[in-house]
Amino acid sequence: VIREVHAAALPATALVVTAPSTAVVGTPVNVSVTATDATGATASGYMGTVHFTSVGGTPAMPADYTFTSADKGTHTFTVTFNTPSNQTLIVTDTSNPTLTGTATVAVRTPAPTVSSISPTSGSPGGGTSVTITGTNLWDLSTSAAVDFGTKPATVATCSTATSCTAISPAGSGTVDVTVNTRVGTSAPPPPTASLISAPP
Repeated sequence: VIREVHAAALPATALVVTAPSTAVVGTPVNVSVTATDATGATASGYMGTVHFTSVGGTPAMPADYTFTSADKGTHTFTVTFNTPSNQTLIVTDTSNPTLTGTATVAVRTPAPTVSSISPTSGSPGGGTSVTITGTNLWDLSTSAAVDFGTKPATVATCSTATSCTAISPAGSGTVDVTVNTRVGTSAPPPPTASLISAPP
């Protein structure tokens, strides 16, 4: 008589968290969590509940999740980082705190973009209040953060990540309006919508 012998599945002893090494603020990334046994193999029978926490930021993280038989020991989640910094994700089994894993992600702010400005003309003496519309403008914090050609705005304030107000410097001709943040400088905006001209 020949009998098949099946080895019992080993229990999970660790959680392996796999995430991209870098991420951009506001862009969702996939993070996988895999339960592994003492040999390092996937613990396909893992049915525990995991909880996400973080250090270094406050990302939008998944709710507690209970693994199912269909997961076979691994599940992919979505995480969205809200602030730029090096952030560590920590995933822990809610019933067994020693069953845990981490992953560190360098989160960066996207480069700014300028899509439009209003108005598109102003006094050659400066002093025109210009509303700048774009994306990723939240690092705007100094008077030199907005440039009219090669000249900085006399005043620049940002109310949201998509809207800023700048006071034009004195000058003449048509120049590009660009926004500078710690990440970089916006590319020249569309010429039909994002140039400021002052009469000569």
